[in-house]
Amino acid sequence: MDDKTLFAHVGPLDNKDQTEYEYVSFWKDVFRRFFSSKTTIVCCILLLAIFLGCMIIPAIYADAISGVNPLAINAKPSAEHWLGADRYGHDVFIKAWSGGRMSFLVGLVAAFCQAIIGVLIGSISGYCGGKVDMVVMRIVDIFISIPYMIVVLAIQMVAGRGISTIIIALVITGWQNTARLTRGQVLQLKNEDYVMAAQSLNVKGVTIILKHLLPNILSVILVSVTLAIPSAMFSEAFLSFLGMGTSDVSWGSLIRTGMDVRDLYPLQLIWPSILLAATMLCIQLLGDSMRDSLDPKLRR
Repeated sequence: MDDKTLFAHVGPLDNKDQTEYEYVSFWKDVFRRFFSSKTTIVCCILLLAIFLGCMIIPAIYADAISGVNPLAINAKPSAEHWLGADRYGHDVFIKAWSGGRMSFLVGLVAAFCQAIIGVLIGSISGYCGGKVDMVVMRIVDIFISIPYMIVVLAIQMVAGRGISTIIIALVITGWQNTARLTRGQVLQLKNEDYVMAAQSLNVKGVTIILKHLLPNILSVILVSVTLAIPSAMFSEAFLSFLGMGTSDVSWGSLIRTGMDVRDLYPLQLIWPSILLAATMLCIQLLGDSMRDSLDPKLRR
């Protein structure tokens, strides 16, 4: 019997039929899959528009939200004031964009500081293990058990109200989840062959953590930071709504002011609420999309 009838050819018959495959790096593949969703593209455009609006619009129309304008107090929507004016005669449309600066600042700074502290403590705890891990995790449990509002009140009694007070309170009560997540990832990776090989060569633990462990859990850390931003923004808005936030204009303080006049001037409540909700939704959806793009097990 001829070999051709026993075996089927599965390779290219000649050089013309050979297929060349493009080399795609990990981050290039992540980038492609991240922007393959229409929802992700819409969220990126909307979030970028909100961020640029918060940075540019108040700078251009600074006079519309400064001082007191007696002639425009609680003015109705018009060509001059698209969404009306508040009790100080400030343009509601422009002032809401100005409030987004504070919300973005608190969200980004608090999430970044939480990530640094959480990654540092979690990586040390997971890599060292033993008694160090036990002590660190008990400290984490203690911080988690402390109510958030008590921390805010305690810091305000010492340092007073301000943006730094809110950021410090958010960092103190927010790094624990990142620490736990980092610890779990390090515990899984520290017994891998490349880590044991580095240990056998007497490589320092700090070097192993920085060069071998953290790069392999970077995707998890990025997702954690992304999802921490809307949480910090909501916490700032909640504190400002209760009157415990900063004295500067923010979406939370504008929502609180709008609640007092919601029956007569509903736009003073609706517009900052829409901006806050849209921003948090976009960041949350982008965080979910980033998680799907970075995790090979969740590829679409």
